[in-house]
Amino acid sequence: MQLHHRVALAVASGLLLIPLSGCPDPSATNQANTPDEQGKSDQTLQGNLHEGEIKADQTWTKAASPHIVRGTLYVQSAQGATLTIEPGAEVRFEPGAALHVGWNDTGILKAVGTATESITFTTTQASKVPGAWGQIYVGNGGASTILSHCKIMYGGGTGKEANDSALYVNGEGNKPTVRNCTFENNAGIAVSAFDTSFTAFENNTITTSGENPIQLSPEAAGSLGAGNRLTGNGNDTVLLTAGTVSKSVRWRNHGIPYRVMGTVFVQHASNAPVLTVDPGSVVQFAHEAALSVAYSGMGALHAVGTSAEASESITFTSLPSNKAPGAWSGIYMGDATVDGAENNTSSTRLRYVTIEYAGDSGNFGANLYVDSCKPLLEKLTLRKSAGVGIQLVGELATIPVESLFSDSSKITYDNNAVGTYLYPEQ
Repeated sequence: MQLHHRVALAVASGLLLIPLSGCPDPSATNQANTPDEQGKSDQTLQGNLHEGEIKADQTWTKAASPHIVRGTLYVQSAQGATLTIEPGAEVRFEPGAALHVGWNDTGILKAVGTATESITFTTTQASKVPGAWGQIYVGNGGASTILSHCKIMYGGGTGKEANDSALYVNGEGNKPTVRNCTFENNAGIAVSAFDTSFTAFENNTITTSGENPIQLSPEAAGSLGAGNRLTGNGNDTVLLTAGTVSKSVRWRNHGIPYRVMGTVFVQHASNAPVLTVDPGSVVQFAHEAALSVAYSGMGALHAVGTSAEASESITFTSLPSNKAPGAWSGIYMGDATVDGAENNTSSTRLRYVTIEYAGDSGNFGANLYVDSCKPLLEKLTLRKSAGVGIQLVGELATIPVESLFSDSSKITYDNNAVGTYLYPEQ
């Protein structure tokens, strides 16, 4: 009879099982775990089992791979605990398992692979399907968590916390770095970030997700850097929640539309944040959503395309499923909107911009509503509004009418339900 010798190390980091000698018993079904009521795995496992809580710094090596996570593994302590994963290491999650870094204390994850030795987060199951395991949750860790050259696959199951993102970032001030990572075959939305942003999110590939590649707040969208490839998913849009942009951010053109699910406010009480939208960008708005600049504070919108070509202009529109006048509320500019200027990227300027399918009568009633401010508007197309193309409100002296409707501005009105514009009240 073969004997299997193991040493169980009871450490603050949880239970670590290390096979020391002997060969697998052909009759065994699990070497590193036992089945439970959920039916943990459908293949024989060998490796280091991690469960419970890591309260002190720990390193998972390539040599000890695969590292198997059972249940929800917490990395945290009052003093701060860091989990470091070596290049080339492989981490496998049992069904429903998750890695929670900084859940209610401070925790840091440093998973830094290389171009030739990436770090893999995947499932224990032989039949690999999206949602086979839970997620990597990043909470209270400040800007110290780093994922670089990682592959995150087959996650996004509900696990303990019912959020179907393979990577879920939460907590104000928590700003991890994610570079050169690949997210593949994850259920739901691959990456979600709420009440936070990234120190850097660049050169990542997110593909074959069940839904959107990524979901963020409007302000956090400004932390998406260059070089990200976000196509081949169930819904190729950058999903934005409702929220406030209270500092200057740039919405880059990632080659797929932004999809805004609620009203975005651009404003701050003591400074003027600028929302800059890159040429070639398409911004889709859900029903009754709006882009509201300086509604109850100061703010600016800088959306400057470089030509009328689709790849170089900017479009604010409705969802593809609701291409009808009044499908969304439109763009509002309040009286504390920063004035427009030609060579000032901190000013309110729209050039080579199309605004369409807005004018919801319950809100602004126009594609573009200008309230006692002086934006610089050039080469706009305002079309298919349920109300007016542009509505000017406030004292006439505050509106640069000559520049708005000069030949050089060339604002085009097309199929707006009620005229083209309304002059401000005298």
